Amino acid sequence: MPGLYRGLPLYAGGRDQPDKNDRKGAGSEVMSRITAPLLSLFIIPAAYKLMWLRRHRRLAA
Repeated sequence: MPGLYRGLPLYAGGRDQPDKNDRKGAGSEVMSRITAPLLSLFIIPAAYKLMWLRRHRRLAA
């Protein structure tokens, strides 16, 4: 059917597919850029410290 691209109507400018600069999925990209530093700053060191404490408490007991 003319005017449809993969089951979707034409975009407003008459384009049949979005530009590379369209921001679909930008939220997930932002979240991944935020999540990775948080993991390296807080989660991984906290997990290491918990494992370290558990190991040393067993040795002290």
